[in-house]
Amino acid sequence: DNAITQFEQSAALDPEYDWAWRMFKERAAQEGRPNAAIELARRLAAQRPGELRTWIAVARVADEPEEKLAALDRAIALSPLALDANERKLDLLIELERYDEALALVDATAWGEQAPIVLRAKACRILAARGDTPAAIARMDKVLAAEPNHHPGWELLADWHSAREDWPAY
Repeated sequence: DNAITQFEQSAALDPEYDWAWRMFKERAAQEGRPNAAIELARRLAAQRPGELRTWIAVARVADEPEEKLAALDRAIALSPLALDANERKLDLLIELERYDEALALVDATAWGEQAPIVLRAKACRILAARGDTPAAIARMDKVLAAEPNHHPGWELLADWHSAREDWPAY
């Protein structure tokens, strides 16, 4: 009980403290309180509705995808340039196989054509996830031409070429 209380206090004090949220959710569930983390996150969001971090906390611990999306939408509305919220939403949309929505989010971000490299690379991942690996490769080639030091992009590109057994490109 003391550990759960400590995790709860840590999460409440710093809504970005991912480890505290994970441990709080896990330990509370083990003690028969499976909804404790989401209840805390919802309470924090209600108390501090203008704080980006509380909405990300809701998305972090919610079990229902629609609640996660709604919380991330609130976070993005509060701070359109919040990279963490945009990345989390993209990852969730990819997980839900809502690829068109995910691509639209990348293209419609507040950054315009100069979205951060991680978002531009995720757009390539979206194309690959929906089965259009040639388009993903072509788009990643453009991303890497502009950002040649983006190591994760090179890894993805190599993985895609390997999966296609395109050894010269690999």
